[in-house]
Amino acid sequence: MPLEGKRVLIVIAPYDFNDRQLAIISSTLSKAGLQLTVVNSTGQAAKGEQGNIVTPHSSFYHVESRDFDAIIFIGGAGSSVYRHNRRALQLVHEFFAAGKPVAAIELAPPILAAAHILRGRRATARPTERDDINAFGLYTGAPVEVDGNIITAQSTAHAAEFAVAILNALRH
Repeated sequence: MPLEGKRVLIVIAPYDFNDRQLAIISSTLSKAGLQLTVVNSTGQAAKGEQGNIVTPHSSFYHVESRDFDAIIFIGGAGSSVYRHNRRALQLVHEFFAAGKPVAAIELAPPILAAAHILRGRRATARPTERDDINAFGLYTGAPVEVDGNIITAQSTAHAAEFAVAILNALRH
């Protein structure tokens, strides 16, 4: 299935998102012809862990899951703010229920655990997040894990492989 024109929602934290992950993943997906929309909870400029400023397209309160083919949560220390954010968890549920790819990397997979979509599913994340993943799913420690429409990755070192897994999921 062609990827041209597919739309991906990328969620970054309002502060301390992982700049490198965003750059690597965005570059890989853009080169494949995907349309990317970057959002956060505020709709305001966000500062990454390495100091880069990113102005999102909007707040995630102003987007609808039906308009996108996949959702990605970028990691970084700031991503933990979404573990208890009602709208973030709602988006996870909507994409998951629609069978669309739901992806998270490094410190972001616990958002998927908090949304209770990891029950009986394999997932990976930074090793420090093992307990949060195991509370609702099965932490594997793999660099990248794909279980159904859930795609997770352990670290920035695996961001390119993670992006390829997302592309593969969107092809099906």
